[in-house]
Amino acid sequence: WCKESMLERKRGTKPVSMEDYESSHKQRVGVRLMTMTEGGKEIHRFVKDSSESLKVSKQAVTWKAYVDFVNNIVIEGFVSTIAVSLQYLCEILDPLIIARHEMLPLFDVKIELKGDEIVFDPPFQDEDNPSAASLRSTIDGWLKDFFAMATVMVRLDSGMGDYLNEI
Repeated sequence: WCKESMLERKRGTKPVSMEDYESSHKQRVGVRLMTMTEGGKEIHRFVKDSSESLKVSKQAVTWKAYVDFVNNIVIEGFVSTIAVSLQYLCEILDPLIIARHEMLPLFDVKIELKGDEIVFDPPFQDEDNPSAASLRSTIDGWLKDFFAMATVMVRLDSGMGDYLNEI
């Protein structure tokens, strides 16, 4: 899960509209979360199969220690997965890295002079409507997508809830 960022930007690609990028990003997120959900179910099956093969009581101290051990591995995996995406986000926004790798801008942003005001399209942030499409709401959405990864798997230790609180 932590081999690649949830964000994707191919090297040498031209700037795109925010809407076009978001469309492909949402598709990538859907596939990624589905893959992680299936992986979580598989981890649960492995733990269950281990319990049945070993014929150990789920109340045994050693079994609880094993489940806690596996639980911690899962938490570390989620932390690493989210960190990879956060690191990549920092890289594609960092002016020094952009200059060093001669990257083109990620989005097309138009600047217009309307009367005595400078207007950006897409806007950086819509003060009147915070939920409107803006660069800020887009990046906030990416961050929510990153942390959503910790919600796709039911906890191993309690069999309910997710791992978002640990993250």
